[in-house]
Amino acid sequence: MKIHVNVMELLIEQEIVRYLKKPEYKHLRGDIVPLMTYALNRVPPLYASSVQGLKSQINRAKQDYCNHIENAVRWSFSAVNKAPRLQSPDLTREIYQRVLAQTRSAVRQRELSPIDLPEMIDSMVVGWDQNDAGDAIGLVPEFTLDPVPESVVEASSNAALTL
Repeated sequence: MKIHVNVMELLIEQEIVRYLKKPEYKHLRGDIVPLMTYALNRVPPLYASSVQGLKSQINRAKQDYCNHIENAVRWSFSAVNKAPRLQSPDLTREIYQRVLAQTRSAVRQRELSPIDLPEMIDSMVVGWDQNDAGDAIGLVPEFTLDPVPESVVEASSNAALTL
């Protein structure tokens, strides 16, 4: 199965791991997802779908975005360290798959523009309850996507640590 990866995810993760080794950031080791999310939202995506593309995008990122990556990670540590914890359930693969299924269903049933997406997603999570997050968007029949194989997830994580 052919996949695509955002090289920035690998490089941001590598930089976050480097920061987490510092004693002053040890208390944030359980916050890797918010750190990644914050930093990734501040750098451009660089996707690759081949080994050569991966090498090329890594080189491009290191040449053109090295300072940008470092700044984004530094800002993410500052923001996550200062921010109060949100009273919102974590996004899980199951919840994401249900949102994706609902979106795909809406696209199949009627014309759906990108402008409509935020409102549609809001309507799916109205009344969201932390204890019942899965049912908040259980508006569609059961539909599952093929999950990303663990070997791909592990390879991605391991690649980030060895770059």
